Amino acid sequence: MGDVIPLHRMVVCSICGAEAPARFRDPAEVEIVCHLGGTRDDAVKALAGLAGEHNGPCGRPCCGNEKGRATSARELCMGKNGCRACEKLPGRKRRILALTLIQPWAELIVRGPKRVENRKWRPHPLRPGDYLAIHAGTWHTRRGGPIEGWAAALEIARERSLFERVPMLAEYERIVTGERGRLYAARCNSYIEQAVPYSAVVGVAQLVGVETEAPAEVDPWWYGPLGWRLGDVTAIEPVPCRGSQGLWEMPDEVLATVRARWKAARPQPATEATS
Repeated sequence: MGDVIPLHRMVVCSICGAEAPARFRDPAEVEIVCHLGGTRDDAVKALAGLAGEHNGPCGRPCCGNEKGRATSARELCMGKNGCRACEKLPGRKRRILALTLIQPWAELIVRGPKRVENRKWRPHPLRPGDYLAIHAGTWHTRRGGPIEGWAAALEIARERSLFERVPMLAEYERIVTGERGRLYAARCNSYIEQAVPYSAVVGVAQLVGVETEAPAEVDPWWYGPLGWRLGDVTAIEPVPCRGSQGLWEMPDEVLATVRARWKAARPQPATEATS
């Protein structure tokens, strides 16, 4: 077996941009080592079919359960760790990953002026130019949910005079600052529950880049520590779907519906590389 390649030395992996030593010639070897661990010899064996008996969706051999690396062909090819070596093959389309946001942040991206998503982590395995589906999280009244999200968005709109650009927040401000009484909380909650969709994919956006500091041009929605800059945003007819944490894969039937509604909503069809 070859030497274990430290992950910090990889910066040319075609999935995440990691560096690979010169002896790596097949990008798929880099992808396997980078995302499933192990050595180059492990990757060579997996690709040659010497370490497993099953093929993944792409036809590439799986390294099986040898040393606990990949437990199935699907894990090697579609990978819970982010490895998508099979989707880099010629003629194979990359899957669109989804990101769940509590409302109203999802709506502010797909139908409003917000073009940055603030996160504490980088969007691995996405690269600039990739597209992601914007998913609106579920409605609930627990701590950390939509009620707090609406309150935070309202505060930004107040501080930076954004009500003219965001009518739904202007309407919420009217309700919040209106007459208080026995049904005040019910009126506020009823509005934010009905104003936007929940538990659904509501749009698709392109990842333009990741900003580590506030852009030179003032962006009222940027607060970091990392800002995922978004562009080419398309709102779609909501596709009901349960969300998840991080970047996640939509069920096949949901993905197919999202693609169809995205194509219908765009002025021109999406290119093959971003389908």
